[in-house]
Amino acid sequence: MAIDTTALDGLRGLACLHIMLFHYLGHMTYGAVDLNGSLELSLFFLISGFSLTLGYGKEDQQWNLTTFFRNRAIRLIPCYYLSNMLGFLGLPGPGDNRVTWQRTMKTLTMTNT
Repeated sequence: MAIDTTALDGLRGLACLHIMLFHYLGHMTYGAVDLNGSLELSLFFLISGFSLTLGYGKEDQQWNLTTFFRNRAIRLIPCYYLSNMLGFLGLPGPGDNRVTWQRTMKTLTMTNT
């Protein structure tokens, strides 16, 4: 039985757009504009988890934890490094957001906290 997730994909896209606007406007107005982006983040994660469960939870498919994590790493790690490189090449933010060698290594090795 196939489930139509078109409406959920649209709602997830709207939540993603709202989160992006929250970050952009909050940064550009130094916090004067608050769009409650944290509420949309919960909705985005909830819908994304549901969509992933539908994709990986098919009855005719053999499910393997190792394959799952390998496929997720293949899909996510290139985007992770690309976004970090673009952020590294961009302008550093105000305050204590300077780009340093130590921060760069922590980000590239995924050990930043």
